[in-house]
Amino acid sequence: MSIFVFFVISPSFFQNIPKSFVVVSGSMEPLIKSGSLVFVKPINPNILKTGDIIAFASPNNSKDTILHRINLIKSTNPIRFSTKGDNNNTIDQWDVVDVGVIGRYQFSIPYIGYIVALLRRPLGFIFGICLPAGLLIISEIFKIKNNLKKKFPKIIIQLLLFISIFVVQVTKSISAFYTSTSLISGITFSIGELTPPESSIDLMDISTKNIHNFNIMSTADDNESVAYIQLYYSFNYNSWQLFSETIYGPMGNFHFTSPEGDGLYSFESVATDSSGNVETKDFDYYYNQIKVDTIPPTTNLDNQSLPNHICTGQDYLINGNFENGMVGWQVSSSIGDHHIINNGDLDNNVYILGSEAKTINGTDSFYQTVSLPASASSTLKFSYHFFSHDIADYDHFNVDITDLSGTNILENILNFGNLNTDDYNYDSGWITLSRSLTSFAGQTFKLLFSLTDTGSGDDYNSWVYLDNINIFSLDTRVGETSIFDNIATDLGSDIASTSSPIILVPGENIVSFSSTDSAQNTENIHHQSIVVLPPLVLNKISQNIITLFNNSQSETVDLSKYSYVINSDLPISLSGTLSPMQSFNIILSTPISVLSEIKLFVDGNLVDSTTVSNLGTSVWQRIVDGLGPWVMTNSPPFFNLESRLSVSKITLSISGLSTTLSDMSYTIDYSDISGPQQIYGQILPNAIDTDGVSTRDFYLGTCSSGGTCVSSSGLGSSFTVTFSDLPPKTFIFNL
Repeated sequence: MSIFVFFVISPSFFQNIPKSFVVVSGSMEPLIKSGSLVFVKPINPNILKTGDIIAFASPNNSKDTILHRINLIKSTNPIRFSTKGDNNNTIDQWDVVDVGVIGRYQFSIPYIGYIVALLRRPLGFIFGICLPAGLLIISEIFKIKNNLKKKFPKIIIQLLLFISIFVVQVTKSISAFYTSTSLISGITFSIGELTPPESSIDLMDISTKNIHNFNIMSTADDNESVAYIQLYYSFNYNSWQLFSETIYGPMGNFHFTSPEGDGLYSFESVATDSSGNVETKDFDYYYNQIKVDTIPPTTNLDNQSLPNHICTGQDYLINGNFENGMVGWQVSSSIGDHHIINNGDLDNNVYILGSEAKTINGTDSFYQTVSLPASASSTLKFSYHFFSHDIADYDHFNVDITDLSGTNILENILNFGNLNTDDYNYDSGWITLSRSLTSFAGQTFKLLFSLTDTGSGDDYNSWVYLDNINIFSLDTRVGETSIFDNIATDLGSDIASTSSPIILVPGENIVSFSSTDSAQNTENIHHQSIVVLPPLVLNKISQNIITLFNNSQSETVDLSKYSYVINSDLPISLSGTLSPMQSFNIILSTPISVLSEIKLFVDGNLVDSTTVSNLGTSVWQRIVDGLGPWVMTNSPPFFNLESRLSVSKITLSISGLSTTLSDMSYTIDYSDISGPQQIYGQILPNAIDTDGVSTRDFYLGTCSSGGTCVSSSGLGSSFTVTFSDLPPKTFIFNL
């Protein structure tokens, strides 16, 4: 009865005492020999440390138990260990999680496991357990208590019988995948099949992917049977890592998740057969490769004219030419050079990211916070000169618009790197790019420039010079001979297609452009307005002088082809020539009246015109020369509105702001199909240029952050402007 009661209470009584196992492999020798009886105590996995020997459920078959040493604690939340047998050459091809831990090794008794294994067999149980129990019963029957008590007290015999029965019943085999020695199963020796399996990967001839999740097929063959296949991957030629998913059986698909994000992945498969033989192979970075590219390319307009041959208008950046130091800019990295230097290419101060002298092993970056008016049209322009002594996978230059935290990329402006793997001395030369930011009207964001250099050694440096970084309040304005082209870049893969070359005509041009890379990522279509003025234009008008300007970068204008008209007078022909980027003054014999219209013709065709007033005290002038909108200079505060309704835009110019007024607000009232509309804004002191002028474009419609703009319809012809305490002025435009 006492034995029976003891069995009833034993499950709870022995819950926290060591559990016993018979070792049936040699993977932990010489510390724990095959055939030993080991004791393992349940333990909280959180207190385990590297070097502890643990018993855990086999990842391949939860009914099997394995005893190995913790090789590395990979994570604590969740808990993950890598393990290894002391007598094995390689780390186990799995990770152990907390729920799989049975307990920590306490001690072992050599060779006792053979006896326990024998007793677990039917014949051994009969002779080792049943026979002594029978003898005890017979001794009770024949009442030979006195003799037995002298040598084997009854209670001791009962306890020994219980312990024997308990140990035999609760002790299980514990093993590991170890195939270089004989395995012990019970007390029977067996030799496993020693030939490892062979596996392969089929990427189905796909070299690029534009998604992070995709399938990788793997198959394996073996003389016996394949237990499972595991997948290893390398990201950008770095160390090989075990993927978390396992294929059980000889074939299947790995559902790969691109855990490192975009980049170049190399793959190898490793199979294990049912005897525990593990496939061995040389891991090849180049044999199975897929480039994961989920980011569309970036396309910008490349202005091949001089960088300053663009009308600036009002700059929404505090400082972008670095002649006044780093005012307004914030450095967001602790590595790299990121300082202002004097560069002979532009003969002025430029900003450097990265390093000319050393490898920075990281990302060097700086940014400025920008706020755009709600209805304004604006353009980003910057010049860069990129040097790289490594490929784009490791070293690259980025320009991005991010949210205020700097973590969410709202738009990639430029992803640029050396894609020529045969030339590690890349020099881009100076490039000037422009991009419309109309879709970001009314938003506050960070304009972020960054240079990533992850190479090693002085021969792998990369850096970039930056200058003339501006966000203009005006659309790009150029002369008729200016050259524009698309420049498309993509770090992940090659450019497969891009927009057609740009053909510009005098007047307003809406240029649309985008690109698609070889991974079939397609960029959103961008739209940019370019105002093209003819080579010779009206530039400055006073009572006695009309000044012309040659916008051409290289061509001399033949003035004999031109004539001008004031109001309804007869045309007056010109003579002589005008060199590129130069002015020509026409001296008037009769002063111009208070309100006058001046027209310029070439070969009888109208090329430019404007209407001026108040010439008794002031001068009308384009700001900047040859390209900018008309403003009134040498006068008290004055505003002018120019129609660009053909592209749903207007241009407001306020001049005479040499001193800050108490009220710098303005409103523009107009109507469209939905009724009365109003544009409201304020001019801040830093929004006034050195000529006392603030000029900006306004888009009449709505835009989304994705770059889609919808123009207003049913526009009226009347626009009323109110500025400061000046009388409102109404402008009537011919639609």
